[in-house]
Amino acid sequence: MFDLDMLNTLAAGGWSELENLQERFGKQAREQGHAENEEIKRQAAIFARTFGTEDGRLALDLLVKMTLLRQPGDDERGAQTAEAYAIAKAKRDGQNSIIFMLLARLQQHGKIKRAAEEQAAADAQAERDRAAAESQNRKRSESSRSRRRPSGGEP
Repeated sequence: MFDLDMLNTLAAGGWSELENLQERFGKQAREQGHAENEEIKRQAAIFARTFGTEDGRLALDLLVKMTLLRQPGDDERGAQTAEAYAIAKAKRDGQNSIIFMLLARLQQHGKIKRAAEEQAAADAQAERDRAAAESQNRKRSESSRSRRRPSGGEP
């Protein structure tokens, strides 16, 4: 979205605003992209909860069969003109696009979930490695201290 303050400044002859244009638009684009990604994640989580149950999976299967896998309907087969066929086809494409979007969100949620699980596993492994290294260092330190102690008068 164009910055209204910048537009007013440009209209008033303040062309110096153009010097920072790339930076300002870049920031806006990054913020907008981040907001869109967060919205997609939110939608993906909603769809995953909805279709994650047995009934949800059955409903999703029905939706796919009713849209993507169905045979052409009477309005498509019986179209007498190119315009009538185009309208019927556009209607079907619209229905299919909703299912494609829903499937894409579910796939996105799966990727996010797998990435979170992988990160958690990597974090846990790093913690185990850190604890093992700390234990090993403690043992080495104790071992070196015991070697430095006098033996109590023995030759």
